[in-house]
Amino acid sequence: MLTARPCRRSPPSSSSSVEDTRTMGIDLIDAIAPVAAATLILQWIGPLATQLALVLAGEVQEAPPAAGAAR
Repeated sequence: MLTARPCRRSPPSSSSSVEDTRTMGIDLIDAIAPVAAATLILQWIGPLATQLALVLAGEVQEAPPAAGAAR
């Protein structure tokens, strides 16, 4: 028969928070900022580059005209 055992947690350490990293000499926010910037740029450039590659390869079909479009 299986019984539930109590969860044993280690006590929290006093110097493990993000705020304490600067006092320890590690600028965590300054280290993460370039990675975040690169991620945001690639979020925009990636789909644009993919669309351009598909158009240049001739893999994109023309969209059908809209139903309410004037002729």
